Amino acid sequence: MATADQLVSWRGLVVMEARNGLTYMRGVRQKVHTGAVTNPEDDASDRVRVVYEIQQNQGWPPVAEERVWAVALSDDLVRIDNIPWFIRDLALNDLVRVVPDASSVLRPVEKISWAGNCTIRIIPYPDSGKFDSLQQVLDLFSPLGVTGEGVDQFGMVALAVPPAADLAAVKRLFGQGVEAGWWDYEEACIGGLGRACSAGVGA
Repeated sequence: MATADQLVSWRGLVVMEARNGLTYMRGVRQKVHTGAVTNPEDDASDRVRVVYEIQQNQGWPPVAEERVWAVALSDDLVRIDNIPWFIRDLALNDLVRVVPDASSVLRPVEKISWAGNCTIRIIPYPDSGKFDSLQQVLDLFSPLGVTGEGVDQFGMVALAVPPAADLAAVKRLFGQGVEAGWWDYEEACIGGLGRACSAGVGA
C-alpha cells in the first residue's frame, strides 16, 4: 500500500504553502478541489458545503482543506454527497454532524454513521504504459458496480465501492493493478468492509 512518501514522489508534488483555501505548489496557485455532486436528483436548495481541515504528512495530501458537497437533513446533520478526495474515514452518503464556524462555514463535528461505501484512491503510474487517461482507470471498475472520479491536477482517481458491488472482482482488480505495476492505492475509508474492499488481501 502507498505511503505518504511514495505518494509525494510519484507526482513530484511539493506543497510550498497552504492558506485561505488555496494551495501553492511549484509557485502556481491552485484552488482546493471541491468535488462533484453525485446525487443530482437531490434538491439543489438542500445542498451545502462542508469544509474539512486536512492533516498533511510531508506534503501529502497537497491541500490544507477540502470542501465536500452534502445534503442538509437538519440544521446540524448532513449526508455526504460526493466522493472525498483527501479526507480520511469518510465516504459517499455517510451522515455527519456539523456546526457553523464564526464565518458561517460548516465544519464537521463527528461522523454519525457509515453508509457502507468504501473510499479508495488510486494513483496510476504514468510510466506504466497502461493508461492514456484517468477515465480508462474508471472504465475498468465501472462494470463491477464501482463509481468514481479522476482529477488530472493530482493524477489520481477516487473510487466509491458500494456493498452491492462485485467485491471479490474489485479486490482482484486492485491486486492485478498493483502486481502489474499499473498503480498503487490508498484506503481512505473502508469501514466494516475492510477485508472485502482491501486490495491488500489475497484473492
